Amino acid sequence: MTPWSALVDQGQDLGSRAENIIAAIVVQEFGSAADEDLDATVFELGGNSLHVTRIVNRLRAETGWTIPLSTVFAHSSPRAMAQWLAESGQLAAAPPGIAENGGCGTPEPGDEVQLSQAQLGIWLLQSADERRLDLNLPIRIDLDEKIDALALESALSRLADMHPALRTVFRETADGPRQSVIDELRVPLATLDLRAASDPEAAAERVLADDTRRLLDLASSPARATLLLLPPDRSVLQLVVHHLVADGVSAGVLLRDLSACYRYELDPTRPVPAVPRARYLDHVRAELSQLTGVRREQLEQHWCAVLADPLPPLPFGFQSHPASGSKLIESMPFRLSSDLVAALGERAHTYGVSRHVLLLGAFATVLTEFSGADEVVICVPWSGREQAKFADVVGMFVNNLPVRLGTRGADKFAEIVERTQKASLAAYEHSALPYTLLAQGRIGLAGQLRRPIFDTAFQLTDFLPPAGQISDLAMGLYGQPESGGLAFRLDHDTRRVSRSDAADVRSGFCAALALIAAGESTLVAVAAAARGEGELIEKPSQAPGVARLASLLGVAVSDEPRSPLA
Repeated sequence: MTPWSALVDQGQDLGSRAENIIAAIVVQEFGSAADEDLDATVFELGGNSLHVTRIVNRLRAETGWTIPLSTVFAHSSPRAMAQWLAESGQLAAAPPGIAENGGCGTPEPGDEVQLSQAQLGIWLLQSADERRLDLNLPIRIDLDEKIDALALESALSRLADMHPALRTVFRETADGPRQSVIDELRVPLATLDLRAASDPEAAAERVLADDTRRLLDLASSPARATLLLLPPDRSVLQLVVHHLVADGVSAGVLLRDLSACYRYELDPTRPVPAVPRARYLDHVRAELSQLTGVRREQLEQHWCAVLADPLPPLPFGFQSHPASGSKLIESMPFRLSSDLVAALGERAHTYGVSRHVLLLGAFATVLTEFSGADEVVICVPWSGREQAKFADVVGMFVNNLPVRLGTRGADKFAEIVERTQKASLAAYEHSALPYTLLAQGRIGLAGQLRRPIFDTAFQLTDFLPPAGQISDLAMGLYGQPESGGLAFRLDHDTRRVSRSDAADVRSGFCAALALIAAGESTLVAVAAAARGEGELIEKPSQAPGVARLASLLGVAVSDEPRSPLA
């Protein structure tokens, strides 16, 4: 079979011009794995909602063709997408072709560039309280080996060469904040030998905590590194990076690339880590050029409709932002077993949705029962990396999407799942409008929109944000895949949410998932599923949302710890 990329390169026809163009985009997104079958869906190639969004956004940007995300979920092969475009009447005039990278010109080193909207939101938080500590992103690596400090220093230099974000400085100007990349800037490394300390482990924890709390001078460097030497031959490395230049995805990239750079410095026969083919400043300039014209109007109209008055009440009540000081954040970790996660995956498949949508629907049900409201607006952080070329770029891309979900009036949980799917896809489709513009009232809702729009967040991610970093939220629920299960952490601001209320939300969420996973069972034991770090929660059947979900699912609930899913 002739691969797609060969057909595209040779300018041959794939059956239609649309198939040709979509095939080229899919090949560039997935590489050789996508190079065979026009009928292979994005999900069969291992893709997810982010891949779908990238493909849809790139198709729109480079051809003018528009396919709703909900349609692509049902028709996600190149042939099916091309057929849908033909039936929609959008193929009357085929576009000239595919641009390799899109975007706009690349800034030169030293050029001062505006901040992205995501960065601007961080900058405003920093400006309102220069002592904020939750804007530092600590990345910790524990190593059971003796570290070569000189090799590590060289590795950090190579890492900074690979990722210009680590060489980016910021300053306030008459035209607003600006950023620029300094070629010669390096990540400073401090080494501290604790091998002679009376309690090296306790000393290390104190040093790292102090390091995390120490402010970064953004005019000099957005990052620093600390190496601690422990007995007998152990080491701890902590990289502290400001959120202006890094998000959660960036943390994973930095961990991977720093390890590769260090191994290369020790053994130059190893492969040199690949330098990303795009830079964060490319994203900044592309964003500035895209937030104009008809597309901007469409985005604003969507969010004005979603956030129209009256907004549902905040689950934990309206509170003004703290004036200053460290936030008093408490974390409640808990884990969903691999059996429970597998059962939830089967249920998600039955409903025709992703696991993320299923869990978000359950969380929304718990929150509305807790608050007594008919609706809730939940912050769903979106990676903001719709173009594949930015997948390995270090930078602050995250866009907080306000997902408005209603649970009242539903007769079945399937209805709540359907509403959650619809609201989530609509938010993804319109994610190009930065949340910063909504939060600042810089769209059609200016002067009308209650702020904050939400006080609760939900996210499934490959990299859990550091504990205590929920910005101005009252609560954040974050999950990460772990050994076939899911490791969750529920963070809450103790000045806005009591520990008992946070425990109720946690137990309600866990018990609700046991109900959903049980499928056609008529009696569900939820006690054992509502554990957190070995702590058994009393009477989880009485937790928020459990009785409501039991009614929607048509099951009875027992507090007896007999669930095989725990």
